[in-house]
Amino acid sequence: MADGDVDEGYRRLIRPGEERTLLFKLEHRIFEMPVESAKRLIFCVARLGPLLPDPPEEFLRLFVTAGFLIRKVVGRLPGPDRKQFGRLILERVEPIGFGAVFLSSMQPQTHEPETARLFSVGDETELTEIFADRISLYAASGSLLAGRADEAAQLLRIWQKCKGGDPVQAHVGALLETNPHAAEKLLIAFASLFRGGVTALTQEIYDYAIKFVKPEDLLRACKSIGLPDPARPDAIARWALQFDLIYRAATSQEAQTAET
Repeated sequence: MADGDVDEGYRRLIRPGEERTLLFKLEHRIFEMPVESAKRLIFCVARLGPLLPDPPEEFLRLFVTAGFLIRKVVGRLPGPDRKQFGRLILERVEPIGFGAVFLSSMQPQTHEPETARLFSVGDETELTEIFADRISLYAASGSLLAGRADEAAQLLRIWQKCKGGDPVQAHVGALLETNPHAAEKLLIAFASLFRGGVTALTQEIYDYAIKFVKPEDLLRACKSIGLPDPARPDAIARWALQFDLIYRAATSQEAQTAET
């Protein structure tokens, strides 16, 4: 069956409001399929990611469900084929945020032993670099803050890890200058990188955040939209205020050190 036929069949099967049910059905049947048929199917799922709704308020993301479905098929492949197919998916998956979810699903999970690793450390690093190249190309003409906050956090983290902080800070700074309201999503993105829920923007989060954005750029954007605002009771306003306080303390300490 050609890829076009697989695409057409998948489009017929996936119905609004029933996407999760379909993915669960595919998960139960994927091991009954010949490997090549399963590969064509999940390659279709990866390329047609926009057919899966991904609202910002959705906690159990369909992209995560689909990512682990893809992982199961990748795990059936022998080593060289596994890496080649993983690379193909990372090069073609849409939207780009789905690629970040897929890459995360390919990595060892917290409850798994090291022996369950799908790729060697070297292959995993190479695949991450390949995806970071794609992020660089995307960022040249698009916004990495256009999607969900947690998705933006994943993309920025991968990009910074592979390419360093300079291109990331330049991209984020330009986005904030064009759309200062993106500062709110950025604060949520930083908080999402820390598991267990964030009630305060701590020094640890601040130190991590400035890998991706120059603090002056973030605070300038915040100021232009009325943040920090001690009168606002919401978490975003609280995090903006805490970010500002930590920045002021850091710059004061730097000034004192320079004087001595």
